[in-house]
Amino acid sequence: MNSTKFTTACYILSFVAYHSEKQHSSRTIAKWVNVNPSRVRQLISRLVQADLLTSTRGGKGGVTMARAPSTVSLLDVFEAVAEPNVELFSIDNPFSDWKDRCYVHDVLSGLRNEMDRDFRNRLASIKVSSLYSADRALEKEGLADAITPSHMKA
Repeated sequence: MNSTKFTTACYILSFVAYHSEKQHSSRTIAKWVNVNPSRVRQLISRLVQADLLTSTRGGKGGVTMARAPSTVSLLDVFEAVAEPNVELFSIDNPFSDWKDRCYVHDVLSGLRNEMDRDFRNRLASIKVSSLYSADRALEKEGLADAITPSHMKA
């Protein structure tokens, strides 16, 4: 599960939601999140398929939020970009002939299921709007430079 898809998708949605006054090209988003444009396009495609972003083609096209950021949970994002059947850790039972005497597999399987449930519940409780709420506060205080990534500064 060592993938940056989820993290990058969160940055993409945070950028698009924060700058909601206009559409943004994948190139602009890629520059902002400092990720290869083709990778950004792949993730945008998944986010569009999940109805989290809306995409318009053409010279004046780009992406915008399909839903209000306060209604999009991080679980929505995770499910849009994660590989199917992602497990927090795998469980191999090297003692398959001991199934009736070895409970390690059962204990670890139960633990993994609990962790997955807790992980998903926590993601469901966090909205995309919370990803940039501190940025809005800094901007209102005249500290917009503080929220600009160093690779975007002149």
